This record gives sequence, C-alpha cells and structure tokens, in this order.
Amino acid sequence: MNPGFSSTTGVLIAMNRFRQITYHANSQTVDLGSGLLWDDVYRKLDPLGVTAIGSRVSGVGVAGLTLGGGYSWKSNQYGLTIDNVVEYEFGWESSSDNNAFIDGLKSTTNTILQAALDDGQDIGGSKQIRYPNNALGDTPLEQMYGDNVAKLRSIRQAWDPYNIMYLCGGFKF
Repeated sequence: MNPGFSSTTGVLIAMNRFRQITYHANSQTVDLGSGLLWDDVYRKLDPLGVTAIGSRVSGVGVAGLTLGGGYSWKSNQYGLTIDNVVEYEFGWESSSDNNAFIDGLKSTTNTILQAALDDGQDIGGSKQIRYPNNALGDTPLEQMYGDNVAKLRSIRQAWDPYNIMYLCGGFKF
C-alpha cells in the first residue's frame, strides 16, 4: 500500500493485462480490452480500414476515456466515446452473476445503466468494451477542414514525420 498516492484505501486492480483487440467484420464492432491505450487500438484497426470513436491524443486509456465521456475527432459527427459503446463485459466471480446483472440492466432504462457505470467501482470492473466501427472515409477531410486540408498536409509532412497526428485522431492527412 502506498498511503496518499492512490485513489483508494482498498484494493486497486490494474487492468493493464486486458489488452485484447477483436474485430468483428460481420457486426462492424470491435471488442477492446480495458487495459489498452487508444494508440494501440488505432494501430490495429488502421490496416482494416476502420476506426473507433476514441481519444484525440496519444497515451490515453480506453476504459478511462470511455467512462469519462471521451472526446474524439469524430465526436461532432458520432457523439462522445461513451455514446458509441455497444456493450460492456464485466468480470464477476461467476458467470451467473454476470448474466443476472446484464438481464437486470436490459430491463431498465439507459439512465439506470449510466448511473451504474458512473459508479463502476461498486458494480465490478469492466474488462472489455464493444464499440461500433466507423469507416475511415466516412467523412471527407475537405468537409471537416475545408480549405485547410492542404495546409494541414504540409504541416504534417514538415512537423509530423512519424504521423502522430494520424495515430491520435485516426485520420490520414
């Protein structure tokens, strides 16, 4: 224990080993482990030509950004990161606990679900979150940035040779 340097006086569970990324082409969703960083997600999804509504900046965790709302480069078009979650998978002591909880949530309103997720420490840790995929070409860059696209491309070429802007936002300039 490290008094004064933790958000809890109890047990703190590190989620950093929940790092799986599973793309479901048939449903256009992706399951993301809650220990991932959005950089990892973009690197994996880019070759598939899809993305998820995630962080604008590098180094941000999937679970924290999602449960905190989460602004993406595509939030104006698709809403916040949390608005795009299709399903949560929780880690419980037994699968019957999980099934009972999920069945109960399905019979309630989204308001109750949101309240449960906002107080997530009391209901168990979300170990995986399912997101819909959005094709990278859904919004033409010209529509988003207008006449600034050419200038952005020249800035990226001069100042971003490792394409960090792309990793952060999921867009190719």
